[in-house]
Amino acid sequence: MRAALLAVVVAAAACNNPPLKLVYQVADGASQSCGGSSCSDVKMECDAVLSIRVVDPSRPTVPYISVCEPLARNRNHDLCTLASVDLPTDTELPKQTLEVQVLVWPRSEVIDPATGEIDCTQTAIRFDATNGFPIDQIPTPALGGHAYFHPGDEQTVVTLGCTDLDALNDPVCIGASTVAVTATVDDFDTHVSVSGTVSGIPGLADRLNVSVGEPRLNPTGTSYVLNAADARGLDLLVPNPTPTWGANVDLMFQQHICLEVLEDGPQATTAVACDPVETPPFDIRGIRLSKATLQQVLTTLGMTTFPDQGMTIGIVLDDLDNPSAGSVVTPTSGTIQYLSADRMALVSGTTSASGVFVSVDAPFGTDFTAVGPLGQTVKKPGGLIDGKVTVVVLQYPNQNM
Repeated sequence: MRAALLAVVVAAAACNNPPLKLVYQVADGASQSCGGSSCSDVKMECDAVLSIRVVDPSRPTVPYISVCEPLARNRNHDLCTLASVDLPTDTELPKQTLEVQVLVWPRSEVIDPATGEIDCTQTAIRFDATNGFPIDQIPTPALGGHAYFHPGDEQTVVTLGCTDLDALNDPVCIGASTVAVTATVDDFDTHVSVSGTVSGIPGLADRLNVSVGEPRLNPTGTSYVLNAADARGLDLLVPNPTPTWGANVDLMFQQHICLEVLEDGPQATTAVACDPVETPPFDIRGIRLSKATLQQVLTTLGMTTFPDQGMTIGIVLDDLDNPSAGSVVTPTSGTIQYLSADRMALVSGTTSASGVFVSVDAPFGTDFTAVGPLGQTVKKPGGLIDGKVTVVVLQYPNQNM
């Protein structure tokens, strides 16, 4: 029981006392064993919710801290995903002994039937006085444990027992926890699909790594990231004539579904194209942005290297896939710059014959809206993702449809 999963800190009231620092371990003994001592030994295939309560033992119904958060499945589908949930940092705790209660529930057990929202307070859980684990009852948490914080403690260790781990690995919910995603990839410069294998000769599609995911705020809350753990690779299912990628992925998309495209080669930069989440299954389109085109844009902006915070490169197309001149692009946040027809200078006012625009300050989640010379409009999401170029293609619909 010596594998630390996560350490979280909350300020205590007295400035000369150490703050509350929680460290999680998993049980590997005779009682409620998790089958191993590491968070990676505890598999979680089904949707789960983490509940953390910090209470006065004499008044347990009035918590100082109450967290009830869905747990995102990580790449390995294990309990190490607890590290993705933080405690609030703006809560000052009293200088007294406090009880810390930690539970991991199957999502189905904490859904309020009236509202459909998650509610971790529907069931009062009792803990065994000897081992600190939840007492088996109905409904039963999958994992849980409690411990006590005393002012001055350097850390409070909460050992989690596996009360009913099978509830998070049920074959029924495992089958329901994946969603089908198919994708195609267009070239930014040609506005048509990348080439596939022809007569046994590999095309551009064979050099692309394609994955799907959703950006999230980094732990500091200052920028958006799309890490490998938050994305799933797609397989090249159809090599020609229009290469198509796809897979059943175990991700829950909240607001955006994004396709990452990375071309094999030195110093390549991942291009990300996003759409708002609609009803699955998902059929999405990504964009391949060549290294040469990216370098040209950077040179025009006076940049010698790709910015760590990322950038947005966009293009406005008419209904025939041609670049649209005279369009005004408006972001909900940040600013826009337009590139000239040869993409070697900046112009003001509207898009040039290249149709290309850039933004180096619009945060991820920004909506970009283009209004054409005939009053037609189109909108797409984009914005900064650390280390990646976000590509926004704004194509006007056919006016005759």
